[in-house]
Amino acid sequence: MVGKVKKDRESGYWPLAETFTVAHHPSERKENSMNAYFLSYSRRNADEVTGLAQQLKARGLRLWRDVDNLPVGQITEAAVCHAIEVESTGFICYLTPDSMLDSDFIESVELPVAVQRG
Repeated sequence: MVGKVKKDRESGYWPLAETFTVAHHPSERKENSMNAYFLSYSRRNADEVTGLAQQLKARGLRLWRDVDNLPVGQITEAAVCHAIEVESTGFICYLTPDSMLDSDFIESVELPVAVQRG
């Protein structure tokens, strides 16, 4: 994904600049695919990511986000891997220095699956 982002000091959110483009994954997706972008983030950044997600959706992007799409009772790691490998068109990772301290799930599960997918 390619985009210009500047943080709004008043709201604390990261509004997207007027020019925003998305780099699509080159592989063919199944017809029953959600065609959504997997949104990877740390719970520490949940408020900021909610604002970002709202802006991306307003620009027509469909998102796969754990709080919206993770089935209740399903094993998290398996569901996340399936979402990245099968259900998503692309991968968006929201990283901050604090987010890397939160857990190693992004580094040990989400990023390797996304990179392996290509």
